[in-house]
Amino acid sequence: MTTTRAPKALDATCHSEAGEAGASANAGPPSGVFRPRWHSDPPKSTNDNARQPLSQTLWGIDWNAHFPLPLGDSGIVGHVGEWDRVRDFVTAYAPQLVEVDGAHLPDRVRAAKVSYLRDHCDHFEFRVGDQTVGVVAGDPEDWSTYYFRVMVFDPARSVRNVMRRSFGAVVDVLREAGVQRARAETSPVNYPMASWLLKLGFHPTGHRVSDRWGNMVGFTLLVDPELRARFADNLTPRPLRCGGGKGEERREGT
Repeated sequence: MTTTRAPKALDATCHSEAGEAGASANAGPPSGVFRPRWHSDPPKSTNDNARQPLSQTLWGIDWNAHFPLPLGDSGIVGHVGEWDRVRDFVTAYAPQLVEVDGAHLPDRVRAAKVSYLRDHCDHFEFRVGDQTVGVVAGDPEDWSTYYFRVMVFDPARSVRNVMRRSFGAVVDVLREAGVQRARAETSPVNYPMASWLLKLGFHPTGHRVSDRWGNMVGFTLLVDPELRARFADNLTPRPLRCGGGKGEERREGT
């Protein structure tokens, strides 16, 4: 996301429980330590099953079998994200987001939220060398739908190239696993993110207002080719024949 003053991070499906869902982020990472709210994270579970992503439980996806993945000749390499690095990148480039923080929540709720995001969601990190240029986090919304929860990219990079290649790499694996659709949400006033979701093939499919996220516009990407074809066919205007009896005029409309 850019403004007339300074480059800002591009974020999607990034909910702000203060009611500023998907708002543009502050400019670039600040200098010095920027992690005060993470010092009290719940301890990591020593139970391997407790740390298994939901996508592996439901669909048998082993992301480590697909990553690291060089994304063409872009110099970008996709990795299964390390939680600490993904968290710090989001905190630095999109500090207005509380999706990965929850510091305002009651202790038990916050502990559950951080554990959910850390242990059961998928994290993807896209790097040039050892420098992170973008992160994506998501998880199954139901048995056939994937929810892209967070997308944040370094505005100093070519956002179009990074986003298209990184997002495509994740969707390809979801398609192979039989996932039928993917969803994302953003604020109605987050025009850059809405524009990018449309360019990535999403369709606007709903609007909701909630106590957690405020106003949100929902977007759906039909990952399954057959489902996408049926969806397009059902929404394609067809000529409607009016009358049609003998001697009656037939008119076509939509």
